[in-house]
Amino acid sequence: MTPTHIVDYLVSELQLSNETAVSLIVTISIFSLGIIINELLKAFSRYLERRNTRFVLVHTLNSIVNSGFKGSKYLEDISNKITFEGMGVLEYRKLDFFGSDALLDIGYEQLFNSLMFGPENHLRFLKSFRIKIFSKVWALNRVINSIHKRAYTEIEHLLREYNIKNDIRNKSINRLRKAIFDIQAQLDGKQVNPEIAYYLKELENIYEK
Repeated sequence: MTPTHIVDYLVSELQLSNETAVSLIVTISIFSLGIIINELLKAFSRYLERRNTRFVLVHTLNSIVNSGFKGSKYLEDISNKITFEGMGVLEYRKLDFFGSDALLDIGYEQLFNSLMFGPENHLRFLKSFRIKIFSKVWALNRVINSIHKRAYTEIEHLLREYNIKNDIRNKSINRLRKAIFDIQAQLDGKQVNPEIAYYLKELENIYEK
């Protein structure tokens, strides 16, 4: 139906003048166009939000993986340094999983919507499979976040206790060293029982190792 037909219909059915009919059509057209443009802008805004959220999700997951490797390497290095022979103080250095916290801050719903809703997602296949994968990723991230916080709390406590015990051990070894030197000084130039000499040598080996 052309605009002319619409005008003729309004004039004949509603007894309007041509000018009034045209004005009415223009007003309705502008109002309708405004609604359409507004809805299109909202849809585009929601699309940009979903796209940006997907970008953040992918980038953050990569960050979590990298942080996981760094964290495991750090904990492995620390565990290798916790020995009886170690003399130095072990320093605690916390590695933050900012990515894990970021996903929790964004929230399940927003992340889920960015992957499952919108025309760009309806065109993709295996939606049910993607839902399962996302649910598993979300659950795994919560586990990682919990383990990370608990692990570093425990390692901090362990290193604090280790350094305390290590300091006590070092002071004891120093006292042992001084005692051996004092005994050796007293026995210097004197004939010593071989068993005693052997015993003193073994004591030296304790702190030399």
